[in-house]
Amino acid sequence: MIGTKCKCGAAFESDLHLSGSGNPDAHPFELAPEEEKKRAAFVETQKHAKGYGEAAAQAKKAELVKTEQAPVARQEAPVRSAIVEPNSGAATAVTRRTLEGDEIEYGAESAAIAAQAKALVAARFLVAERRPRDVDTFRRKLLNECERPGFAEVAEYSRPQGQKKITGPTIRFAEAALRLFGNVAVDTAVVNDGPERRTIRNTVTDLENNFTIAKDTIFEKTVERKNPNKGQTIVAERLNSYGEKVFVVLATEDEALVREGALTSKLMRTNGLRMIPGDIVAEALATCRKTRSQADKSDPAAARNKVADAFATLNVLPNELKLFLGCEIGQASPVQLDELRALFVAIKEGETTWNEVKSERTKAEEPKADDSLLEKVKKAKGEA
Repeated sequence: MIGTKCKCGAAFESDLHLSGSGNPDAHPFELAPEEEKKRAAFVETQKHAKGYGEAAAQAKKAELVKTEQAPVARQEAPVRSAIVEPNSGAATAVTRRTLEGDEIEYGAESAAIAAQAKALVAARFLVAERRPRDVDTFRRKLLNECERPGFAEVAEYSRPQGQKKITGPTIRFAEAALRLFGNVAVDTAVVNDGPERRTIRNTVTDLENNFTIAKDTIFEKTVERKNPNKGQTIVAERLNSYGEKVFVVLATEDEALVREGALTSKLMRTNGLRMIPGDIVAEALATCRKTRSQADKSDPAAARNKVADAFATLNVLPNELKLFLGCEIGQASPVQLDELRALFVAIKEGETTWNEVKSERTKAEEPKADDSLLEKVKKAKGEA
């Protein structure tokens, strides 16, 4: 096999041999007639191959141009949701719904953030594995916390609802219980954020048992104002319980963050307490009641003054407490005093308001119609 170049400049390889004339002065590129025919056939084949390749390339190029100019067949819907990493403050991924299904588009920094989140989760599980909790130790620590009068006063709330009372552990109690229980991860993220409403997700994970509870909540980014400020966007209007017109306006970012914080705390309490053994929670609340009772008995006057001062911070004066109790606050029984204290905690945590409390008390005190008298009236009408 010899690779050579002919006078026309075409390079080729073939089983061609130099002229067999035996003349050493003959030009090294002069070929025998039969070999010249082979060379000519080879060059012709190469030309055809080159022409085919160029035609194929032109056809491919035309096809690409046609594809680029053709209308896009896939239809995309607007952005459905923005997924934000906890405490990141920026959207790292956007989910889009297409005909082929949901697609997630990641930002430039999402890879680093995802790696950081993955490392954090792995570290949490590793620490939980190396330092498992002791339930008996947790129980004793929680009871010690409930024996402190300052903690016992804010550990339980109570609010009226018709003829009944709704009671339960407070947010402060849940925070202390989760802290002492240990190996529990609490995370909050904004799932969707629009101009008028925001969706937040609270997730509580038991790292030892790999058990997760998550709950989403949607809240309106609006507030009520009697006299909206100039520039505020009015969304709606309504009449309050006093028959006064109030306007629903879009909240500022600070106002929205306040509402978000309150809802996040309530979600944490609801999800977190499901991780704690129920019998220990009940025992702890009973210990709190005992601690409050002992503190009230040791200095009743100081306890009454403390409750009255607490309500004064809510602009609820002693004369309103007198109407609520039906007696002077100085004559309130230990049970009434404890009820007032739990009611103050409920208002402080946003479970209710003082106006709602008075409204529920009024409804509960409304006299019910005598069923026997109604039956007599109906019977008399029937006989007539």
